[in-house]
Amino acid sequence: MTSTLSLVKQSLPDIVEAGAFGTGLRFESFVEDGDKAGQDQYASIVVFGDLSLSGGQRLQLVVKFKHRSPLLRLVFKSDQQFHNEIVMYERIIPFLEQCNGPAAAPMFPRYFYGRNVCGELALEDMVVLENVCPSGYRLSEERVFLDYQHVKIALIALAKFHGLSYTAKQKDNERFLKTLADMQESQWSEDGQWVVRDNGMTKMGRRGVDLLIERDAEKYRDNEHVRRLSEFMKDPDKNLRRMMNVHDPLSVLCHGDFCRNNMMFKYDEAGKPVDALLFDLAMIRYGSPAFDLSFFLYLNTDRQLRNERWDSLIDAYCSALAESVPDGVNVPDRARVDAEIAKYAVYGLSHVTFFLPIMVDTEHVMDLSKYGTVSADDWLDLLMAMGGAKGKALVADVYEHVVNMGFTDFEL
Repeated sequence: MTSTLSLVKQSLPDIVEAGAFGTGLRFESFVEDGDKAGQDQYASIVVFGDLSLSGGQRLQLVVKFKHRSPLLRLVFKSDQQFHNEIVMYERIIPFLEQCNGPAAAPMFPRYFYGRNVCGELALEDMVVLENVCPSGYRLSEERVFLDYQHVKIALIALAKFHGLSYTAKQKDNERFLKTLADMQESQWSEDGQWVVRDNGMTKMGRRGVDLLIERDAEKYRDNEHVRRLSEFMKDPDKNLRRMMNVHDPLSVLCHGDFCRNNMMFKYDEAGKPVDALLFDLAMIRYGSPAFDLSFFLYLNTDRQLRNERWDSLIDAYCSALAESVPDGVNVPDRARVDAEIAKYAVYGLSHVTFFLPIMVDTEHVMDLSKYGTVSADDWLDLLMAMGGAKGKALVADVYEHVVNMGFTDFEL
């Protein structure tokens, strides 16, 4: 079986000749940078390297491939994810930038080429992007929980991204929706299964509620918001599907996987983050801005930061959102953003319930090769074992915040 590096070297001459990197250029060489392994790359295989072109031009590239295992390609819906990312770069982003004009600051790495043939040729499918590290961007040193300044910069970048949608919707809503219509579903399988299959969130959500009650039974046993969470988790797949299909006036193009793993920061001389670029745009979807907000804030902030700086962080997002759009474009104010979070925070909570323990687990490795080869109950047990006591406590912290803030204004 041809290696991903060999595929890169075989494919790049034709990609260069086709003009992906500019007209009249010739391929000289591609040298892999083995030191830049794809940290926290769950859904793809990544090759980093240095492309040399005629005339002395050089480009640092990131080349993404689908998993080599057919089962993992199915698990991660790789065909759909590659489709979305290519559509995003080739059609959606150019339209959004056209609507927002030259003042729209770049917030993504440069895109050069995408291929998504699928089927027997799926292993040759790829997405070729600029490696932004030479421009001063890098992953944060903190792998999960970010400090206040990182979170604030990330939320400012998210606000600018969401602002592109509000401008496009107001300028040409019909074309905006038509442009998004080619997106494919990246979380739900064709037979209606969510990421945690067979309604597994019923058991995981029940555990989250139980952990919260164990923490303070007097406060939470008869709490109305705890009761509503319990009701939601009785049929989480149905409730999540309904929630994710809602397209209300405030909906935007969501990143869909907005977390620390999918953003790179630029730092000043003192080491303070000053900007962020977004990447891995494979799980885009149209929905409430609270989808991105709740997932990020519940995955990448700890209990103390949420409790002490929540208002300040949401204010930063709202201010950046208002500043990101041209005069005359309406965006939700703080009260409406709060209302969105109250309705849709359980989206982030549901994802974090299974994903946060995986991110903080230092003793186990999630063996994705077992997915589909063991029973649904055994797979769920594997998920619930991740993170140990620490993971359980962190999940309970998220449930505690949702309940204490009263973020249960969802439809049942």
